[in-house]
Amino acid sequence: MTSTALPLDRESMRLIAEIGFIGTQTGQLGASRAIFDSLRVLRPDSSLPLIGLALVLIAANKPAVAAQFLRDSALTQFPGDPELTAFLGLALQCAGKNSEAQEALSKVVEQPGATAMPYARMADKLMAMNTGAGSPVNLFPRWSEYERITGQG
Repeated sequence: MTSTALPLDRESMRLIAEIGFIGTQTGQLGASRAIFDSLRVLRPDSSLPLIGLALVLIAANKPAVAAQFLRDSALTQFPGDPELTAFLGLALQCAGKNSEAQEALSKVVEQPGATAMPYARMADKLMAMNTGAGSPVNLFPRWSEYERITGQG
């Protein structure tokens, strides 16, 4: 029997992901991981569940593991994806690997037309942050906050 992903429209996926992001922010990491793992199965064509899984790892104080996951899994599945690269920069910055973070983030913001993209605005804000001035982990606790900060929506 061949397995096929169930159709899940973008708006439904975003709503379910929002629940996962809220769970991550409130410390319900197991439930959030289950949500993002499920979304990954339902929408293997989307990078959003991979972003959610990375944020769960960051919230679990495992930013280096999140960076490795983004490099080895997410960016292997979606090579060169600038949004995943921006989140790689976030994970690296949270892990204290500032030069690697800046390298990843600069790749995002230096792309032609990047300023119009929400992930590039996030990358630009992360590049401007001084790690001594606070952790970027809480830059966007929920997907709606990501949309507000980046202007997506």
